[in-house]
Amino acid sequence: MLGPGARASLPLALVQSGAGEEVTALAIQGAARPSLGWLNVLVFLFFWNAMKFAWMAVLSFPLRLGRALARWFRRQGVASAG
Repeated sequence: MLGPGARASLPLALVQSGAGEEVTALAIQGAARPSLGWLNVLVFLFFWNAMKFAWMAVLSFPLRLGRALARWFRRQGVASAG
């Protein structure tokens, strides 16, 4: 059974990745100005964070499915052995 934190992780990752992309776009617009070139570091950090959450949203379902299948196969093995 999934706990409440695990159930909420996928929607939160999707929202976070979208919000991160918006913040990245704002930082890119700010970094385009000649006097604000130091914002390029923030652009990289915001982009990295948004992509990290997007990949976790993509990979969380197959990882959960694999765990559920492993748990099911373990129970089937225990049931047939007993």
